[in-house]
Amino acid sequence: MNKFDDCEFCSLKDGSEPTLPRDLQLLCTERLQQNLMYDGAEFYLKPDISPVVKGHLLIIPKKHYFSILSLPIKDLEELNLIKQKIIDFYAKENKLCLFFEHGCCGETDTGSSCIHHAHLHSIPISLDDGRNIMREAIRLLGMPNTNMAEVENSTYLFMEIAGSSSLYWKDLIMRSQFFRILISETFGEFQRSRWQNCIINEKERLKSEIWLKELRNVKL
Repeated sequence: MNKFDDCEFCSLKDGSEPTLPRDLQLLCTERLQQNLMYDGAEFYLKPDISPVVKGHLLIIPKKHYFSILSLPIKDLEELNLIKQKIIDFYAKENKLCLFFEHGCCGETDTGSSCIHHAHLHSIPISLDDGRNIMREAIRLLGMPNTNMAEVENSTYLFMEIAGSSSLYWKDLIMRSQFFRILISETFGEFQRSRWQNCIINEKERLKSEIWLKELRNVKL
C-alpha cells in the first residue's frame, strides 16, 4: 500500500510533517521523528510518544497497511525477529512482554485504532499484571479466539503475552483505546488512559518526557 497523506506514521519514512490536531502538532511532531530503536527492511521500532507505562514501544510497518493481520506473509519473519528483540530487552528487567493491537480491516473501516496505520504495541509487565489484564479482558469481551482466521474480516482486538497463545476478539462496537484503558487501570496510571492526555496534561507530559529520554540511546 502507498503512503497516506494524512498518516502520522507514514511521515516517519519521508520526513514530512504529520497531520495532527492543532493543539498537538508542536508537541507531537518532534516525538514522532525521534529515537528509532530499530530500523529494518520493513519495520521501525520506537517508543510510543504517549507511553501508558514506562517502556511502552511500537512496532510500525514502513509501508501503509491497516493492521498487523493485513501484512504480507513475507514480512512476518522480520516482525517475529523484532518481537523477540523486545522480549529479550524487557527480560533484562525481569519483565514479561504484552503485545496488543486495535486492528482494522480497510480504508473505510477504521476500527478502534486512533491511527489508521498498522502498529503493534508492547509493554513490559509482571506475570501477575499480565494475568490480571487477561482476566479483565475476558470479563469485558468474553472468551477470545485463538485463531486469527476467525476475525480477519472484521475489526478486532488482539493481545498476546509472550510465550502464551495469541488472543483475538471481534470488535464490532469499536472500543476506542480499550487495552490502553485496561492497562492504565491495572498499573494505577488512570490519567494515562487516553494518549492525548499524556501530551496535553503538563504533569503527564513531563512524565512521558522522562520515560522517553531513558530510551533515547537504546538500539535493538
